[in-house]
Amino acid sequence: MRNVAGVITSEDNIKFERDIIAQLPHLRAICLTNETPKFVDLSALTEAGIRATGFPSKPQNPLEEIMWRVLTTEAQNLAKSDNETVLGKKPLRRFSGSLFTSSLYAVRIGFLGASPLSKGLLARAQSAQAEGILIDLDMCDSHPKAPLDWLLIPADWQDANQSAIEKLLMRVAGPETRIIDFSGAEAIKAVGKHRPELAERITHQFIPPYQPVESADPSSTLAEQLIAALGFGRKSWHPDNLLNPDVCCESCC
Repeated sequence: MRNVAGVITSEDNIKFERDIIAQLPHLRAICLTNETPKFVDLSALTEAGIRATGFPSKPQNPLEEIMWRVLTTEAQNLAKSDNETVLGKKPLRRFSGSLFTSSLYAVRIGFLGASPLSKGLLARAQSAQAEGILIDLDMCDSHPKAPLDWLLIPADWQDANQSAIEKLLMRVAGPETRIIDFSGAEAIKAVGKHRPELAERITHQFIPPYQPVESADPSSTLAEQLIAALGFGRKSWHPDNLLNPDVCCESCC
């Protein structure tokens, strides 16, 4: 059993349950080809520090993928800067996450609007164990006053008047909140000019909305997921479609 590797089909009749996992001390990751891991004990995998990932249950929206990649990259860069702060290389600023990793664990992320893009990004944030929130411009007064760590304005967000968006930003954005604007909305630019303290924390990355293209080849997608789960590649710190995110406390976050 120590040599188990490669592709295992239903005909192989191998179930990754607690007793079998105990016989595989070198196993680090598995990738499932279906949505329901019927032959896998996710709790036992988590206890053993083994990542389990799988094929996404629905086609990925490339626009959503681009925005998520920008967000995670910006978060990684900020975490790196904060690490230097904690190590005494800069004046003390906010620190969030581990000293040695970039993580969205418990980070408060707001997504403006309730479009499919915002909901898709919210699901990604929740799977990464972030505290994701959909921000409704029409219900500004009902949102918690606790400031967000990040506010993301998706590419398909419809422009609003300056006073409304400024009121919202002043409610949900604290002195350390970072804002990523993919919409190119004039109201956001106007708020930046009117509120210099916000302007320096707004990153403008306009992306024109477009229709999703066909999903990637399943075999290459599965291979990328497994490679990331093994700790390699651009998504290694937190693989997409991680089925047991609690393992991050031990292996990646």
